[in-house]
Amino acid sequence: MTDKENIAQPSIPLGMVPAGEVVLWASRPAFRWIIRAAIRPLVIFVSIWLAAWSLRGWIALWPDRLMAIALVSIIVVLLWLICVRQSRLYFLSNRRLVVRFGVFVRGIVDIPLDRIQHVIVKADPFDRLLGIGSLGMASAAGGLDAAWIGVARPHRVYRNLQDVLAKNGVLTSSPVVHEQAVSTVQNKPDVVETHRPILVGLTGGIGAGKSTVAEEFVRLGAVVIDSDAISRRAMQRDDVKKTLREWWGGKVFNDKGEVDRSALAAIVFADKSERARLESLIHPLIQHEREAVIRQASQQGCRMVVLDAPLLFEVGLEKTCELTVFVDAPRALRLERLASARGWTDNELTRRESAQWPSDQKRQASTVVLDNSGDELALKAAVRTLYHDILKQPRSRSGAIQDPPVADRA
Repeated sequence: MTDKENIAQPSIPLGMVPAGEVVLWASRPAFRWIIRAAIRPLVIFVSIWLAAWSLRGWIALWPDRLMAIALVSIIVVLLWLICVRQSRLYFLSNRRLVVRFGVFVRGIVDIPLDRIQHVIVKADPFDRLLGIGSLGMASAAGGLDAAWIGVARPHRVYRNLQDVLAKNGVLTSSPVVHEQAVSTVQNKPDVVETHRPILVGLTGGIGAGKSTVAEEFVRLGAVVIDSDAISRRAMQRDDVKKTLREWWGGKVFNDKGEVDRSALAAIVFADKSERARLESLIHPLIQHEREAVIRQASQQGCRMVVLDAPLLFEVGLEKTCELTVFVDAPRALRLERLASARGWTDNELTRRESAQWPSDQKRQASTVVLDNSGDELALKAAVRTLYHDILKQPRSRSGAIQDPPVADRA
């Protein structure tokens, strides 16, 4: 996948591409995108500057100040957009499509190729004048899941992307792409994924009992993907250890040369930028193993896969799920459990929670809330009811649940 304007591809940070994958294309927004993004604020500030300039000689002092403010504002806008451009990274491998974004807090959207349902390319008249445009990708979960904004020669990138997807058996052959319109490609309409498992996202407040819920799902026959366990295994990889040592030295390792998770936690929970750096290394590895488990479960005819992820919403994983489950319990009860099981203090719980969405926000975003303020038997009974309710729901031709259960339980 080549483009004359993208020969000098940006470097991709270690950890974003799992071993064995091949990067086919990588880019950032074109420099011309800065002009496109800045045009409206520039018009406003230039108009202010011209108005102030025209008033010079009529009013003694404030036009000069207004001109200076407008000029500084123009410079600030341009510098900010340059930072935004540099923070964005788009790449396509033989297995996934990735968007990295964020100037101060980094985020990553990672979509497996076999889950892409739609590809959209959009270029309005001003975009076409600059030779840029945007591509949007959506999975079966619905909505726009990722976007490559401001790429050079978007229709060429679109066709090349479609060719890669077609080779992977994801999309049909390319339709005619019209310069004047938004173009959409869809999955083959007559193919029904009869064995694709229902994907359920599982998260919860720290100490709320998410592990108990996951264990009950396993007992009922679901495949549970434990993101924390995958993260611990990733920490044992030699390439990951090497990177951690380069970043933080020996202070994050114990006497046996293994990663000291407590020491690492002390660093990343105290500094958002350090936490974002660690996540950029570990999350792609977690995603890679997660995809492998889902494929295996699908091949074996498994009916449900549960994605057990503390940061389900924070990393955007809920977009790949048919429904999401939040395990809840009062904070005082959770602190009591954590103090007994792990020796945590109130300050430690507060520090850990600061790295996640507030519980109220997660609760509102979830399809189902499981209340674990009672005994364990009641919680397990609620999980059993939920499990069977989910399996009873009709599914669309794409495999998505048409009417997911929405309720507070237990």
